[in-house]
Amino acid sequence: MQAPTTQAVIDLCISQGFAIAGVASATRSAHDDKLWQWLEGEKQGEMEWMNRNVDVRLDPRNLVENAKSVICIADRYGILEEDDNSHNSGKVARYAQGKDYHKVMKKRLHAICDTFKQQYPNEIFRSCVDTAPLLEREFAQKAGIGSVGKHTLVIEQGIGSWLLLGAIVTTVEIQPSAPSAPEPCSPCTRCIGAC
Repeated sequence: MQAPTTQAVIDLCISQGFAIAGVASATRSAHDDKLWQWLEGEKQGEMEWMNRNVDVRLDPRNLVENAKSVICIADRYGILEEDDNSHNSGKVARYAQGKDYHKVMKKRLHAICDTFKQQYPNEIFRSCVDTAPLLEREFAQKAGIGSVGKHTLVIEQGIGSWLLLGAIVTTVEIQPSAPSAPEPCSPCTRCIGAC
C-alpha cells in the first residue's frame, strides 16, 4: 500500500486538535557530538535520566526498528482541556496548568496511530510525549514545526514558543515536510536579558 501524503498526515493531526504538524525523516541526530560533550561535562545536573538510552535518543531507529519517519506535532500551552483554575491562588507554570498534557496529547496521538494502523496493519506506529528518549526539538525543526531559539524552545512564528511537542515514530516512509529555518532569533537576545 502506498504511504500517505504529507498533507494527509498533517490534516489528520490537525483534525485531532493539534496546533501544527509536520513530518521528518527518522535519521540520526546532527548534534551527536554536542550531546556527548554536554553529558561528559555533566551539564545535565540532576537529570540523571539524560545519561540513559543515549543511543536511542540520538537515533529514532533505535527506538523503533526500521523507523523511516517521525510525525511531529505541537500543542499550545493552556489549550489542553484545561481545568478551571480561576479560583486557585499561587503561580503554576502555564504548561503545567490544567490536565496532564502527557495524557491529553498521548490520547490523541494514539487515535492517530490507530487510524494509521487500520490502513497499514504491518507497520509500526509509536507515540511519544516526553517519556520516550527522543530529541523532539530537533525533529520538530526538521519537520517544519518551528525553529529552536536562543532560549532553547521551539518558536513557530505564527504561534509562538509556548508549545508542547509530541511525535509518532513509524516504519512508514512519508515524504518529509519542508524544515524550519535554523536561526529564528537573529541578533535578538531579549529572552536572555529577561532571564
